[in-house]
Order: sequence, then C-alpha cells, then structure tokens
Amino acid sequence: MLKLRKACEQDCDLFFQWANDKECRKNSFSTEPIAYESHCQWFQKKLQSKTSELFLLEEEKPVGMLRLDYEDQQVKISYSIAAEQRGRGYGKKLLELAETFVKENRQETYLVAEVKKENMVSRHLFLLMGYVEVEQDKCMEYKKKISP
Repeated sequence: MLKLRKACEQDCDLFFQWANDKECRKNSFSTEPIAYESHCQWFQKKLQSKTSELFLLEEEKPVGMLRLDYEDQQVKISYSIAAEQRGRGYGKKLLELAETFVKENRQETYLVAEVKKENMVSRHLFLLMGYVEVEQDKCMEYKKKISP
C-alpha cells in the first residue's frame, strides 16, 4: 500500500543519497554535490521547522521524498523519486497524496512548484495534475488552487 509518512532522524542518510543522485542534482537549482555535514544540518533544521515538513513516499520500502514549505497562503512543493523507481507513476501518486494531505491538514489555498525549464518530466507532471504554468526568468512556476 502506498503511503506518505513523516520523515524522521533515521531517514537522513537516505535523503542524502537521493539528494546527491545525478539526475536530482541536474534538476536542482543548485547542481553542485551536497556535502554530508551540510545535508545533516539542513535535514535537522527541516525536521524541527514549523514552516516545513519532510515526508517519505513508501510502498513497502521508500520510493520518494516530498518537502512542503509553508509561505503565506501557499505551500511550496519539492519532490524526488528514487532513481530505481522512476518511470513507474510514483510522481503522480506523490502529488496526489501531497494535495490530499494539505487539503486535510492545512489552511493554505495554493500549491506551488518551481521547475527548471529543461526538466520536462516534472513540467509534464504538473500540467497533467492541473497546475497552471507560468514562465519566470529562470524557471517555470506551477500553481494550483486546492481549497475555496
């Protein structure tokens, strides 16, 4: 069964591994490899944050990660699917679960994502999921209203 669960301290190394995946770095706005110590500090800060949440997408084992950052009336989405799990529809399922979580647990009205212009897989996914695409200087922005 596919589910989202909140990340915990024991997930730090897995998030580090995924964050430094070649494809993930290529599609990130900061393409340099991430140092382990920096990642651990960032991870701890996110776990303790009142304005961010980290989740794992699991189907018996971890298949992806989701970060939600809460700003004003919107939720900024960042996600990644494990390299060996890509191309199996997990991105769509992850976004569906993220939307459901926000609708049921938060007051924010909009979901927003910023995607590099050359990241056609994510761009296609957000359009498929009903997000409105707006071209920005350095990226494409996707926005979807999820509550009245």
